[in-house]
Amino acid sequence: MGHKTSEFLSEMQFLSLADHPNIVKPVCWIPESSHNDRQLLVLRWVDGGVKSGEYARNLPTVDPIREMAAQLVSTIMYAHWLGYSHSDLKPDNVMVTPEGKTLFENKPVGTV
Repeated sequence: MGHKTSEFLSEMQFLSLADHPNIVKPVCWIPESSHNDRQLLVLRWVDGGVKSGEYARNLPTVDPIREMAAQLVSTIMYAHWLGYSHSDLKPDNVMVTPEGKTLFENKPVGTV
């Protein structure tokens, strides 16, 4: 099992355990086959979501940013509670819905 495969399986394991409002849920998993040399994980569609960096740049006050940060901290603490750490936390891996809810779209993969 290669590095990418073990990382993918770690993500799948995390998503099967995770039940948090700020983690994007998977819809289905498509395994490797003779016609496809990659495994695919299909995540739930986030309607109207934007990357968190773009969202933060267009805000008139810092209050929504504080709320976004609180949601991110809650999500990270939850992942740590499950025994996972996030190895690539950055604005490109966080979506924000039109209502201001933050969603991780890149799953924690490392174990604590």
